[in-house]
Amino acid sequence: MRTYLYDLPCKCRGFILRDPYTDEEAIVLNARLTNEANLETYAHEIYHQVHGDLDSDEDINIIEYRAHCSE
Repeated sequence: MRTYLYDLPCKCRGFILRDPYTDEEAIVLNARLTNEANLETYAHEIYHQVHGDLDSDEDINIIEYRAHCSE
């Protein structure tokens, strides 16, 4: 999976996305944060990928709650 560092707003640690044309998934991490913070965010986004959250119809708040409880 491709991973990108990008200057995001400080409140946004990162996210995972899927290209609707190629179905490729990628993780975007905040280049403004430390390596340690980005490693934590990367693990969090991998959790979403492994658990199929990109295909879920559940409310985002429930998805994030479950992901944060597993950390």
